[in-house]
Amino acid sequence: MTDAVDDPAGQLTGEASADEDHHQGGDLRWYQEPAAEHPAATVLLVSLLVAYPLLVFGVGSRRWFFNDEWDFLVTRSATNLGDLFRPHNENLSTIPVLVYRALFNVFHLNAYWPYVTVVVLAHLAVVGLLWLIMRRCGVNQWVALLPALALLTFGTGNEDIVWAFQMGYTGALALGLVQLLLADHDGPIGRRDALALAAGFGALLCSGIGVTTVFVVGVACLLRRGWRAAALQTVPLGLFYLVWVVAAKPDGPANPFHDSTSGVIRHVVDWDMAEARHTFLDLGHFAIVAAALALMLVVGLWLAWRPVGLGGVRRRYSTIVALVAGAVAFATLSGYGRWFFGSDYSAQPRYVYLAAALVLPAVGVAADALIRRWRPLIPVIVALLVIGVPANIEAFNHMFPNATYPTAAQQYLVAVGESPLAGQVDPNTVLRPAGYPGLTVGWVARAVRQGWLPPTTVPPAVAAQTPLELGVAQAKEARPAGGHCQTVITTMDLKLSKGSVFWVDPQSLHHFAFVPSFFVTLLDDHGRPITMPKPFSPAYGNHFTVAVPKLTMRLRAQPAPGLLASLPFVVCHN
Repeated sequence: MTDAVDDPAGQLTGEASADEDHHQGGDLRWYQEPAAEHPAATVLLVSLLVAYPLLVFGVGSRRWFFNDEWDFLVTRSATNLGDLFRPHNENLSTIPVLVYRALFNVFHLNAYWPYVTVVVLAHLAVVGLLWLIMRRCGVNQWVALLPALALLTFGTGNEDIVWAFQMGYTGALALGLVQLLLADHDGPIGRRDALALAAGFGALLCSGIGVTTVFVVGVACLLRRGWRAAALQTVPLGLFYLVWVVAAKPDGPANPFHDSTSGVIRHVVDWDMAEARHTFLDLGHFAIVAAALALMLVVGLWLAWRPVGLGGVRRRYSTIVALVAGAVAFATLSGYGRWFFGSDYSAQPRYVYLAAALVLPAVGVAADALIRRWRPLIPVIVALLVIGVPANIEAFNHMFPNATYPTAAQQYLVAVGESPLAGQVDPNTVLRPAGYPGLTVGWVARAVRQGWLPPTTVPPAVAAQTPLELGVAQAKEARPAGGHCQTVITTMDLKLSKGSVFWVDPQSLHHFAFVPSFFVTLLDDHGRPITMPKPFSPAYGNHFTVAVPKLTMRLRAQPAPGLLASLPFVVCHN
């Protein structure tokens, strides 16, 4: 059962006995044949092997520990069940916590590539697994290769590819696809189903994406094998997740604007539509290509499914139907939790990557059906699937944070840890909460002493900033009683001593909680700036306490988003 090799067109059109047997109802056994019979698999394997060092040591070298990662590095322990099962941003993250703790014990913060390796391997596994899913649906090996390579090079979704923290998202997707492949079989319940259930459990322990993948497997099993197999693959996992939700009490979906139920539903629908639009646009790069891909998906699936009827779709394409349903479910769940950021927030790399991964197998089936029906479409379909690849490769160069972040972050931490002021402030003082949640002065000082950080030379300008970093503790506390209050339109200077308290009311910025509401600059004794302005966000508290002997600072209002004028704020101090 091999693809035809006597006709060059046959290599792409897939007029192969294996594929034909499959479309006639036979079992597809291509994966039991010698690898030489499937050159596309060899091309895919070589592509994955080449991509690994390029992603880990090339693209990944531009990243370093950032934001959410500090939770796993600083505030969690691998031996504490509470730490292992405490939610992170509503997600169960047991496996990522264990991975971070294990790698930290070996590499500390001196190397980022071991952490990146985990998420890159998960990404490569997703690419390979999606190719397998398409092949099991009878898609020609070369046609299946095109969507797989499109995802491999999908730089627009770079967060889920080279940001180590996203091992939770990408790992859950990879394990969910393993569960899907293992559970996708005929016959009675057996050992494969037990292995599938274990993979699904691992997906839930990675992140909330596991909820989506369990749903996908349930739909696929229900279509192909009936309710018993579907219940086996979903009910135990659903009960486990429900117990965790009751015990851990993760934050529920927010409704900061107090919209009505109908309003929230409308926002979620807008999110779903926007995510579909962004996904196809990111895959095709050009609007006309995105529209053509969407049209190809609809027409191609109709051509593939019409001849086999509902029964044939349930047997042969259950995984494809389930993945498309999973894409809709994922968009709806993410929209329900994040709609208040606006529908365009669905264009975040972590969202479009997952949406693309879930929908690309259906694109492969559609492309294969169109090529089988009209061979002259081969160059058109190939062009549609590869035209966005250069732009997506280029997108790896536009990651957040920027390329200067690793050096700047290391310099900043070493400057804090080496500063004489580090011993004068409360070691539990959290550093720059907008960027390093849970990272304290005491932990950083210890990291410097223990050699956990890469050797770094601290520039004088960075060292000059440490009094501001260490001298102001930000917290979420009640507004202090009394004191002098003043409305700040542009700037305000404060001369404070240790123990002084000031409180900031951003007033007009309560709808922009994640936008810095004001900047702080240190001044010398003559009122001249000696540091660059540092942003402070009210999302982490409006209460500030001075922790060093004296501090002279200038507060400056932050311009409102989209406006030329600054938004005023009120400062009260004792």
